[in-house]
Amino acid sequence: MMRHDKSVSIAKGIGITLMVVSHSGDPDVLNRFIYAFLMPTFLFLSGYLFDINYLDNKKLFLKKRLKSLYLPFVKWSLIFLLFHNLLAGCGIYDEHYTWQTLALRAVGAVAFRDTDELLKTFWFLRDLFWASMISLCFLWTCRHAIKSHFGWGSARSRIIELSATGVMIIACLAVASFGRYFPINIPLMGSHTSMSVACFLAGFIFRKVTVFRNMRVGMLMLSVVLLYIWISGKGYEMLAIDNLGAEVFMYFMISMIGAVGMMNLCSDIKGRVADCLDYIGTKTLYVMTWYLVAFKLVSMVKIWHYGYDYWQLLSSFPVIMQDNAFFWVLYSAVGVALPITGCMIYDRIKLKLRRQEIQ
Repeated sequence: MMRHDKSVSIAKGIGITLMVVSHSGDPDVLNRFIYAFLMPTFLFLSGYLFDINYLDNKKLFLKKRLKSLYLPFVKWSLIFLLFHNLLAGCGIYDEHYTWQTLALRAVGAVAFRDTDELLKTFWFLRDLFWASMISLCFLWTCRHAIKSHFGWGSARSRIIELSATGVMIIACLAVASFGRYFPINIPLMGSHTSMSVACFLAGFIFRKVTVFRNMRVGMLMLSVVLLYIWISGKGYEMLAIDNLGAEVFMYFMISMIGAVGMMNLCSDIKGRVADCLDYIGTKTLYVMTWYLVAFKLVSMVKIWHYGYDYWQLLSSFPVIMQDNAFFWVLYSAVGVALPITGCMIYDRIKLKLRRQEIQ
């Protein structure tokens, strides 16, 4: 299986930090810049890391995806659901759930469809799961067909595979653009999932064709994204992809420039900064799980500082937007630092217990 790629982990660390920033009430241009490429970049990185050996062991791939994506989705959704009414009584949520609503939410979680308000970004786990499974099926079918007709291992067979993958990306983007106009629904191929598959396969292709990575190239590509967002005044978001129509193709192009730029940017980061971002990159799920809870702690400080009404504003989601010109920085810092600190404490306790067992 693929070894740990530190530059990819650094990219994930930067990415999850930007995700927290994007929900902190950050300035508009920065927010649109982050949304233009962030979630597609995570999908791109997953495709980049895809191990082709899984094509011969599809059950193992499914098992790993269930363990790393489906089970955390269900586990944390049910845990947060269990404490929902208790937290609502503390003002964190603005409504209590009836037993019927709790039951429906629980069923939705197990069905991999519904989750808690404080787990807003868990939709990504669902999209990544289906994108990776659909991509696995496509790549296996593609390789099987090529082997049957042309053999495998030659330059021609690899060119055919890359070409077919490119056609699949275009087809997915077409579905994401115009799928809502189809007379019938294609199972598992809504706009979100189609875009996710396209980004995943783009990462798979990039790993095949990339020759070198350079930080200056990365900075240039990310500058192109920022410049486009600033000049055009446009904003893109995965959750609003149904409304983009043909602009999905532009969104895909801009997001892939950002994703490749991020990969290049992270290739030359060294030292303690690299180690820190690498660690954060290995804990993205935990940041995703707890950053909105951390936001609530900052909101409590903000309520105390400005003398706001606690019961009226604590449930503001995801942050209290009033007087947020500088508080978004504190939201961002705490949103990353608190979950990571919890992970570090847990890792140290776990390591200490293991050492005691060995002794």
